[in-house]
Amino acid sequence: MLRIKAIRYIFTIVLFTFALLPLAATAATVNINAPEWLGNLKLDKKQLTEIKKQVTKALDSPIDTELECGEVRGDCVVRPAREWTYKGNRYREIVIYLHTKGHASKTIGQTNGKWPTIVTGLEPKKSPPKKDKKKSKSKKKEKKKK
Repeated sequence: MLRIKAIRYIFTIVLFTFALLPLAATAATVNINAPEWLGNLKLDKKQLTEIKKQVTKALDSPIDTELECGEVRGDCVVRPAREWTYKGNRYREIVIYLHTKGHASKTIGQTNGKWPTIVTGLEPKKSPPKKDKKKSKSKKKEKKKK
C-alpha cells in the first residue's frame, strides 16, 4: 500500500511539472483587459489603447513617474510604483488609477531580460494565411482537360 502511494506521489509531481512548464514559457504577454487587471471595468478601446501605451512606457521610466493616459489631468494615471531584482530577474509593480472607476496594481517580471508584450485583449487574432482559390480552380480545369 505504501508503494502505491509513493508511485502516485511521484506521478503527481511529474505531471504537474510538465503541465506547468509550458505555462511559464507563454507568460511573455500581459493582457490589461483581463479580469485580474482592468477587465471588470468595461473600458472602451480608446481608453485601453492609451493605458497600454503608458504601461509600456512605465516599464522603462523612472520609479514614481506619473504617466497620464486621460484627456483630463488626473483622470487616468499609470505609474511604476517600485522595482526589485530577485535571482537576476527584474520585477516592477505597475499601478493604474482610473478616477471614480477603479484601480489595478500588478507586478510584471522580465523573461530572459525582456519585458513582456502589453496587449489590450481587443487586438484581432491572427489567422493562418489563406490559400489562393484562383490557383486551385485553374489547376482543376487543367486536370479536367487532360
